[in-house]
Amino acid sequence: MAKAQPVAELRPAARKLKIVTVAQHKGGVGKTTWVRILAEYFATVRGIRVLLLDLDPQCNLSQRFLEMDNDPLSPEGVLPPIHPDYDVKHDRDWAGRSSIADIYYGRLMVPYPTYITGIDMLPGNGQDLRLVEQQRPAEIKERVLNRLNEFLLTPEVQQAYDIVIVDTPPSKGPLTQSALRASTHVLIPMVLEPQSQEGLVGMLAFWRAERRVRTPDNPLNILGILPNMYRRVALHAGVLEALRRDEVLAEYVLPFEVSQRVAFAESDHWAARPKSVLQLPITDEARREAELVCRHIEGEVFGNVTE
Repeated sequence: MAKAQPVAELRPAARKLKIVTVAQHKGGVGKTTWVRILAEYFATVRGIRVLLLDLDPQCNLSQRFLEMDNDPLSPEGVLPPIHPDYDVKHDRDWAGRSSIADIYYGRLMVPYPTYITGIDMLPGNGQDLRLVEQQRPAEIKERVLNRLNEFLLTPEVQQAYDIVIVDTPPSKGPLTQSALRASTHVLIPMVLEPQSQEGLVGMLAFWRAERRVRTPDNPLNILGILPNMYRRVALHAGVLEALRRDEVLAEYVLPFEVSQRVAFAESDHWAARPKSVLQLPITDEARREAELVCRHIEGEVFGNVTE
């Protein structure tokens, strides 16, 4: 994909691209894990062109797919690496690094190829994304909320990819709002514990608020609440049963749960072998559960699942 134009020059096209955001304002529920697994599934199993966006200032997703650099201005932050296509002699209008944060500053953007054929990425920039999250309320709508949507509607992006998958910070701040504004679908993972359950009502209210401002031909579809890191203990079984009986939440809870397995945690490490649970033996339970979720989401997003 060629370099993107500054945001101010973008001209929207008709919406065809599928944009899936994984969101939950509680941390530690597995958002990044499922963004990664979905991207791996669509690219390697289905041969679908994927663009990954990392809106979380922690940049964990970026570090999974790229060799990020440390940010000398922020001890806790990381920077995207120098792009492999950067030419210092000819790219006078570009410093050689590109991130999804650039969309909010009107800068040029160039997605990075990853080690997986079919997956490109606009990584995070920890410091720049934190500054976006600190926008004052009066400035949010103009400077943040619609920027990502405008970018993803451009003909260049619409033609280059089949699906965009977005990782979000554990908050309901400007970055998550921007992601939902741009999305066609949202997936909400949760851990089966009371604190995570309490946050679901707020997350669904957040989704409904965005849905109310949409036109009928541009809905924000909910893929469901994904019970994640399930352990066969009384607490998790009780929370799951309560969810499936809840008058508000039950209709959104997916009909299966994903177990807490070592294979999921190990595959998140940069040195993991194999690099994906989808490369485990076909009889492996972690792979079976991952593929079950991925096939369900594919059916909801594309409606064309075949075995």
